Amino acid sequence: RLEQQISMQGSATPQAIAVIDGIDRWTYAELETRANHRAAQLKAALAAHSASEAVIGVALPRSGATVEWLLAILKVGSVYLPLDIDHPQQRLHTMLTDARAALVIVAEGAELGALPCPSLSVSESDIAGHNDEQSEALPPVIGNG
Repeated sequence: RLEQQISMQGSATPQAIAVIDGIDRWTYAELETRANHRAAQLKAALAAHSASEAVIGVALPRSGATVEWLLAILKVGSVYLPLDIDHPQQRLHTMLTDARAALVIVAEGAELGALPCPSLSVSESDIAGHNDEQSEALPPVIGNG
């Protein structure tokens, strides 16, 4: 499994560069720390909605932070459903409904319309990868649409 391979690589070469996002560079150790933090957030959010292994929609722009969220999703035993926020809102709604998504991770301020499941809002600073201080608080959980 991908998350296990990345973890093994992190143990073998923790200071090797794992992610390059513009001027930001994350080592395998940093990626593991970030992904484990996000995985804890996801577990809590899923538990709050009585979901465990689930489909989690991802409506984030391409960034290093997106890599950490995708890895976190795999770490909690879930699968991710990539969503393009430029698609019509009805299409996104249908995709999430058909996949029976338990949660959607969405960039703060993104216009997705009414969603068939709760969402976690991710701040722009988190998306840009500049959140050096890992907050212990969960991202806000937005209602079911």
